[in-house]
Amino acid sequence: MRQRVLLACLSVSLACSASAQQAPARFDPSKTRVVVRFTAMDRVTVKENIIFKSTDGADLAMDVYSVSGGAAQPAVVLISGATNVRGWGLYKDYGRIVGASEVAAVIPDKRFEGQKGIEQGAQDTLDLLSHVRANAAKYNIDANRICIWTFSAGGSLAQLGIDPKNKLSCVVAYYGLGQAGSHIALREHAATMPPMLVVRAGRDSPALNHAIDTFASLALALNAPVTMINYPAGVHAFEVEDTRPEPKDPANLAETERILRTTMHWIHERVKR
Repeated sequence: MRQRVLLACLSVSLACSASAQQAPARFDPSKTRVVVRFTAMDRVTVKENIIFKSTDGADLAMDVYSVSGGAAQPAVVLISGATNVRGWGLYKDYGRIVGASEVAAVIPDKRFEGQKGIEQGAQDTLDLLSHVRANAAKYNIDANRICIWTFSAGGSLAQLGIDPKNKLSCVVAYYGLGQAGSHIALREHAATMPPMLVVRAGRDSPALNHAIDTFASLALALNAPVTMINYPAGVHAFEVEDTRPEPKDPANLAETERILRTTMHWIHERVKR
């Protein structure tokens, strides 16, 4: 199934970076990083391994990144295209980038494999949101100011943010939106959905970009509150430092920093109101 292929897109794209003369380097997600650094990342503290749900004989946990002290903060839930990414260097960096901006970052586990992956992942994410809201004071989070930020195949769950009944402040989707769910949600909720930011990597796979392009066209037709950023030279996961040469290119470093700063500013304008 195409969606299941897309689920593995990030891992595949990061792993297949060696030259034709060499065997591909083994993909080690713990060593991935965001290619740019931001001030105050070191000020962020992490609460790890917080169980928010037990299902099928297993515990699902989350990590919360934030700057200690002060009033309750807005929160961003980071939704990857995989199951458990809390140990990935990439998402540890994202937690600190978001946390350093005085917005708490929540990185959860979810079930996201097999034929029921999207259904189970959606339910796990909804249960996570319920847990965070019910325990907001414990985590120093403002339960009324929560955003979701999806990546790659995790964009299949962007539909949760589009649906106004889930009461999210905003939605961000990076290089992926899935094939159907987000489009259906957009048709149903264009007039009542929260603001949404979609980032498109111009050199991404045709399948991923086709889904984004049709979504963007539909959003325009419906006059929905969707903002698009197109990075023409961007590859899939353009901000990820791994074994590929493209993310380390100086031009990509500069554009990645601009896009990330723009994204955080966009989020701030919507959750800091």
